[in-house]
Amino acid sequence: MSEDYQPHVILLTGGAGFIGSHVCNHLVLKYPDVKLICLEKSCISFISLPSELTS
Repeated sequence: MSEDYQPHVILLTGGAGFIGSHVCNHLVLKYPDVKLICLEKSCISFISLPSELTS
């Protein structure tokens, strides 16, 4: 991946688990201006998905 790459939105699945929570912390520190969306399997339903993910 390019060194100049700057994401706008990051979607992380499994963010409530041990590894996912550490990845989430790393991403927040590395990309402080980026919107981070964490989805967890137990909370996913089509009704509760944010509008950013359905379009």
